[in-house]
Order: sequence, then structure tokens, then C-alpha cells
Amino acid sequence: MRFSDISVGVEGVKSALREFSGNYVLEEIDDDHVVAHFWKHGTLLQASGKLGGGMRGKFRVKIVERKCAGKDVVTESKESETKASTSARLFRAATSRTNAPASAPKQGQDAINAAMDMFGF
Repeated sequence: MRFSDISVGVEGVKSALREFSGNYVLEEIDDDHVVAHFWKHGTLLQASGKLGGGMRGKFRVKIVERKCAGKDVVTESKESETKASTSARLFRAATSRTNAPASAPKQGQDAINAAMDMFGF
């Protein structure tokens, strides 16, 4: 989730994301741009639903989704980014039913370790 045109500073962005604390990491690009990296896609969608396109006079928000495969980051194309609105993605996420078994704990831990390495923890 990319924040731009920030007039309230990084603390204002953190305040807006307060209910999601612990579920994201902020990357400060400069005084006017911040990127929030969420650990779970569902949490990103919840934050997107709360913030929409931003807060008038405070900051703008744009959703930038990236799927990580190990340490290689694969960015979705602009075409797929503009096809579905946020509300459509939220609807699909809320109504989808999968019968696929949950991934093994080892794979989950590997993904967490990869994310930690990516953010320098």
C-alpha cells in the first residue's frame, strides 16, 4: 500500500493504520512517500477497505500488490492491476471457497523467514 502527498507526516500514516499494527512494516521512501508492506493479503484488503483512496488533505493511498516467491519479487502487470476494483477484490476474497488443504507449517515458516530477510529483520 503506497501513501503519497503526505501532509501529516509518517506519524499520521501510522495513526491511520493503528488498528493493523503488527501486521505491516512501513518503508519510508522520502518525506512525501511511504509504503506499507502487509504480511497477509487479507489484512491489506481490510486496510484498503478502511482507507479507500486516502484521507482528504492528509494523504493519498494506492494499492500495489506484489506476490513474493522466496526472495524473488514478482510484480503484477498494470493490466491486471486496473482490471478489478478494490471492492471487486474484497468481494471475491470474502466469497471464495477453497477446499485446498492448508500449506505445510514448514512452507509457512519459510515464507515468514523470506519476508523477514526481505525487510532486513
